[in-house]
Amino acid sequence: MSKNWLNVVLYGPPGSGKGTQALNLAKKYNLVYISTGKMLRKEVADNTVIGKQVAPFMEKGEIVPDEIAISLIEQRIKEHPDAKGFIFKGFPKTIVQAYILDGLLLKLQQSVSIAMGIDVSTLECFKRLSARGKTENRRPYDVNMELIINRLDEFSSRTKPVSDYYGNQRKFIRIDGHGSENEIFERLTDTMDSALLQER
Repeated sequence: MSKNWLNVVLYGPPGSGKGTQALNLAKKYNLVYISTGKMLRKEVADNTVIGKQVAPFMEKGEIVPDEIAISLIEQRIKEHPDAKGFIFKGFPKTIVQAYILDGLLLKLQQSVSIAMGIDVSTLECFKRLSARGKTENRRPYDVNMELIINRLDEFSSRTKPVSDYYGNQRKFIRIDGHGSENEIFERLTDTMDSALLQER
């Protein structure tokens, strides 16, 4: 395992574009992309034991139990022993998950390098999710108004405090998530580059 990984937490409300941006960042900085949502959707699609456990949570747009999410992340990290680092998209979703992730990385003598939050207004998220609901890339919860509202509420009540957690560690930076995909990506890379320079 490399001595020091670059571990990035990228978070933002549903519809903030964090999936697209996390993939772009993973490519630019040669990091392994970890999306708990993607892994969980695969478990559900494959009808695995985990898939059956999490399906009811996902159908309602709720956060899945911590131990399931973290076990999938641990498995993914172990699959990439030679990684330069990881980008965690949309995880941790709660303060408890942030503690668990810190603990998992600590076991591997690593830590979160930087946490970035993509700031997008609720109205804009709502518009983007509704628009995605009309495309082939839609998720099951994009086409249901009630589920969209529930997911945005979950983010406000349970995920927003995660920014304070990383803020207290002086690792959290807020990014304006309005504008084109390229503009937002530029803001993210500028932020990461300057944070990495400071670390050195």
